Amino acid sequence: KYNNIQRIKKAVENNILLLDKYFTNDYEIIFIDWNSLDNKFLHLNNELQNIFNKEQVKSIIVSNEAVQKKGLNPKGFYEYWGKNVGIRNSYGDFILISNPDDLLSEELVVEMKDKMIDMDSYYRCEYRLDVDHNLKEIARGSSFPKNGKAIDEIMGTPASGDFTLASKKCLINMQGYSETISMGNETNCDSGLIIKMYNNNIKPVCFNGNILHLD
Repeated sequence: KYNNIQRIKKAVENNILLLDKYFTNDYEIIFIDWNSLDNKFLHLNNELQNIFNKEQVKSIIVSNEAVQKKGLNPKGFYEYWGKNVGIRNSYGDFILISNPDDLLSEELVVEMKDKMIDMDSYYRCEYRLDVDHNLKEIARGSSFPKNGKAIDEIMGTPASGDFTLASKKCLINMQGYSETISMGNETNCDSGLIIKMYNNNIKPVCFNGNILHLD
């Protein structure tokens, strides 16, 4: 079993190895450190130093003052507001929106390298696989029906918070995730962005590879 820091470390180190292999230095990883309690910032954690020492990894701190200026609860956690901060502060043509305890599979990274060409589509993986600390599969998202009929399956709304890949142009045009939903009612924010893109004729491309989630 891993604690939260160890989960982040294992996942991000795995992803860096694959990104270095297929994208060399042509990528960045952005951490959004949302109003860290007692200034326990991720980039200062000793277990994560080897990650944050990499030139391609950067940390953006959303301070208590910034949270209060937005009129938000300073003790709340606003995941999709944070992801919007990452979208706005990225430099790449394409942005993968994910979580720090998600591991990319090699098949998925190869597909990102070879198939990520259309700036007017969005890309989704086939499954989110929940895995244990040995990366053994525990569950294959039951929310992914394989009947080819469910619109959620076609769009890729289940677990879209773990893997949504689109051009920055597309995400900015869609104004990112909704920021009108209050903390505690954010569960539909991730699928809401997918639905908004789909309804604006930004169509999904489904990869065969999977995202692995450390359970």
